Amino acid sequence: SIAFNWHVGSTVVNATNDGVDAHVIHNNGVTLTSLFDTLVSPGQTVSDSSAITLTAGQTIDFVVGPGNSGVNDNDSTIFNATITLVPEPSTTLLLGAAVPLCFLRRRNKAAC
Repeated sequence: SIAFNWHVGSTVVNATNDGVDAHVIHNNGVTLTSLFDTLVSPGQTVSDSSAITLTAGQTIDFVVGPGNSGVNDNDSTIFNATITLVPEPSTTLLLGAAVPLCFLRRRNKAAC
């Protein structure tokens, strides 16, 4: 499994209002975050953050578009993602059982 955290933010950098159009899509269909056509004033930022656990074969897509205005000239959109490997429970259990056995074996060799 993979723990996937993201933050998406968009700031209008020009002197006019603009519609933001940014999405995070899971497995080519489920929208996890949608900042669609939120009217943003100059200097204002809209954002969203969330997290999900992914398994093998699952995908995440980042999509930016022009919104209903059809113009994407006035905003700066940033996607920031962090991906962290989550160990399988069986791996953790195996390591947890192996460490004490190593200490026992080492102690037995020292006694000989």
